[in-house]
Amino acid sequence: MVRQARRRNAESATLIMNVHEFDWSKVSNVVYDRNGVVIRSIPAIQLEGSVSFILEWNGLKLAFSGDTLANKWWVEHAQGADQLASVNSPVRTRHRVR
Repeated sequence: MVRQARRRNAESATLIMNVHEFDWSKVSNVVYDRNGVVIRSIPAIQLEGSVSFILEWNGLKLAFSGDTLANKWWVEHAQGADQLASVNSPVRTRHRVR
């Protein structure tokens, strides 16, 4: 990937990856908080260490979950989301979740 990017004259700054470990077992754990963007993690029901994310920015809220089942944390922290993104969720809406 690095070699291909260099051949295409990509900026090297786009190739930098910062790895950030966090405690996946904490509920509503802030894993990112910069420039008005806040990302929180909540435990997911799948393999140990799986999480769902709640992203908040500019008054908007996105609740993202992969192919996990809904759980008490998802139900609680997805409340008020402007958008839900979940493989297993039958609800996909652009309207605020109540």
